[in-house]
Amino acid sequence: RTRQYIPLHLLYNLIEPVMIGNYLQNRDFTALNKRCQLLYKSNLILLIPVLAWLGAAGVFIITTLPGGKYKGYLWLLMVVMLQLTVGSHVVLLQLILNSVGKSALLVKAGMIALISMALFLMIAMLVNVQFLVVGPLVFSLICNAYIIHALKNQGYPYKLSWQLFLGTSISGVIAFLVGVVTAKQHLLLINQPVVISVV
Repeated sequence: RTRQYIPLHLLYNLIEPVMIGNYLQNRDFTALNKRCQLLYKSNLILLIPVLAWLGAAGVFIITTLPGGKYKGYLWLLMVVMLQLTVGSHVVLLQLILNSVGKSALLVKAGMIALISMALFLMIAMLVNVQFLVVGPLVFSLICNAYIIHALKNQGYPYKLSWQLFLGTSISGVIAFLVGVVTAKQHLLLINQPVVISVV
């Protein structure tokens, strides 16, 4: 449900025709690469602060919203948000594959990722059943790695610039600090003694 409101997923049907049209007109993969990085940055600007906020004040958020009912599952929520962050990059790579006419690579990536995830799940069941939760994250990571490697081999060197993470990292740090301050203020209010005066 959350995935539907991530910018790249929400606007995909509008973005795809424009991106493909621009690439077919200019055949400039470098420009396509830059545009896609800007799209991914729009996702990171939203998702990284959410992850940072959960890390700083996740217990406070879960305690406040559902009344502490799911307090023990904060780690699960963070895993889901991390998977959405990585999974949205697979959607971006799908956009690139459709633009350069290599969409068949997405099917191959999915098959390889499924086989790899099945092996991971078998190992997880032998080691620790709780590792099963990160199965979708493993799937997304393998899809990303395979598609990027396949694009490079076919003459489309997709590069994710580290400068992309600079602004989003700053927003994450700010969100983390705000979360810490909010959580501490909440604890102070709870622990503050209440004085009742009778007139």
